[in-house]
Amino acid sequence: SLGLVGSEMCIRDRLTGVAESLKVNADHLGRLFRHHTKGTLADFLVRVRVNHTCRMLESGRYSVGEIALRVGFADAAHFGKVFKRLTQCTQGEYAARATA
Repeated sequence: SLGLVGSEMCIRDRLTGVAESLKVNADHLGRLFRHHTKGTLADFLVRVRVNHTCRMLESGRYSVGEIALRVGFADAAHFGKVFKRLTQCTQGEYAARATA
């Protein structure tokens, strides 16, 4: 279910963790997801993480580094690149716009 996959519980999980939560084989889940959404589960999870990051930045309660860890990225620099690729701005720029 997309609801479970996109839930707070699964934001930090890797594909295998999501499959285990759903009690299905990871490869099978990936094929089902691709068939029904025309996208990959990995890409979906990254978008969920970025969307969650946006909400956290809007709250103004967390630092960028803290958010990266909370949404499941051990490397804040890598997460910054992923965030910018999907939003066309840095986390700092997004936060400044959100709180202006």
